[in-house]
Amino acid sequence: MEELIRIGAIILKDRKLLLIREKSQSFFTLPGAAPEGNESFEGTLLRGIKETLNTGPKKMKFFNTFFGESPASNSLLILETYLVVPNGDLGMGPKMEEMKWVDSRDMSSVPVNFLIKDQIVPELKRLKALE
Repeated sequence: MEELIRIGAIILKDRKLLLIREKSQSFFTLPGAAPEGNESFEGTLLRGIKETLNTGPKKMKFFNTFFGESPASNSLLILETYLVVPNGDLGMGPKMEEMKWVDSRDMSSVPVNFLIKDQIVPELKRLKALE
C-alpha cells in the first residue's frame, strides 16, 4: 500500500475551521501541500500556505498526525497537521477555487477529506476549539 503524505494547516477563527478547495478537486481540505524531495514538514507547510493563501504563517505549532486508508485511492493517507496563525490577510492563491469557514455542523453539507470529517473535526470539538 502506497503512503501519501500531506502537511496541513489548521487555521481557526471564531471557532470555525478554514477549508479550501483547489481548482482540480471536488472536495475541501486544509491549506497545505505534499512534501517535495527532501523538503521538511515545516518547509512544506510554509510553501503550501503561500501557494494556497498568498500569505505565510505568523506562528505555527505541531498539532497531531492523522492517518487512514483513503477510500479514493486505496492508499494510506498520512496528514501531519500544524496549528497556524496566518501573517496578514488570507487571499486565494492561483491553485484555489474556493475557501470556507466551517464548524462541525457544516460537515454534513460540505464535501471534505475523510480525515477532516472523521478525525480532525472530532478532535477540535473535544478540545472546544471548534463549534
